[in-house]
Amino acid sequence: MIVLPRDRFVPEAWRTIAARGPVHMFNPGMTTFGGRRIMAYRLVLADGRRRLAICALDAALEPVSGSVQPLSDHLAEGGAWLADPRFCTLGDRLLLHFNTGDRPRPNSIFLVEIDPHSLLPCAAAQPLELEGRRPVEKNWMLFSPDGDTLLAVYSIRPHVVLRLHLRAGASVQSEMMARHDWTAPLASLSEPRGGTPPIRVGDVFYSFFHLLVPAPRWKRVLHAMRHKGGRPLHRYEMGFYGFQASPPFAPLCHTPVSIARAPARRAGDALPLNRDAERVLYPMGAEFSENRWTVAAGLHDERCCFLHFDHADLLQRVEPVA
Repeated sequence: MIVLPRDRFVPEAWRTIAARGPVHMFNPGMTTFGGRRIMAYRLVLADGRRRLAICALDAALEPVSGSVQPLSDHLAEGGAWLADPRFCTLGDRLLLHFNTGDRPRPNSIFLVEIDPHSLLPCAAAQPLELEGRRPVEKNWMLFSPDGDTLLAVYSIRPHVVLRLHLRAGASVQSEMMARHDWTAPLASLSEPRGGTPPIRVGDVFYSFFHLLVPAPRWKRVLHAMRHKGGRPLHRYEMGFYGFQASPPFAPLCHTPVSIARAPARRAGDALPLNRDAERVLYPMGAEFSENRWTVAAGLHDERCCFLHFDHADLLQRVEPVA
């Protein structure tokens, strides 16, 4: 695990605010486009506002000089609470989608095209619409199987794939394209939830997802005694799955248990943004090259980190979907 330093990733426009208190930098979406590795990420500074920033990374995972941009200052449509940026490539276009957290309800998911040179929006962000969606949704995973069609994994189990209809200057309408119900062995710890946008390897799209796992029982009991009215203490961990690269995009395999867990929080870290999450490892973006995966993830809602996985090893750990 490589943990990124925070000080060099704060845009110049926000440095005065950042100097007044702790800097939370986490949940990095990441992609390679036009030969550049680009990362968008969340920043929470002393004023508590939920911001998004973006930059290009060099080979040493340092921000390229002059590339760090205050992205959310250019996303007026989303308001003051922006979260979880994820990338998607559609032909020669670089798209990014983000959400407005869990307030107000219903929350919103927005899609915006990013200029790969300036790393700023090309136009206003467009809301994603789906009839009958839940009040709070954050984890759609957008992908394109052919460079022309824009799809989204809406949920992993059941495996629901949506088709998205882009129209200039209008909201993005969605409709169900495929649904597959599938079961998991009893060893499964939790329901898989969205993580990294799918990447095609051969005839399979693969994605790293997150799992919500209960913390050890004694910690949950102590947490419930200290905090009344909160959620049970839990952890965010990582899994991996694959689905068909062509319609009907049926799920093929998955890891029934976690493949990566967060280390314990360090003494002296700032107070957690989410008191009910004991440990957090939250995958947001991935790259595949020479049979190795690089995954960008949020760590404890405080830091951005990169993890590496061998593809052959992951295939040894998956089980077929029933």
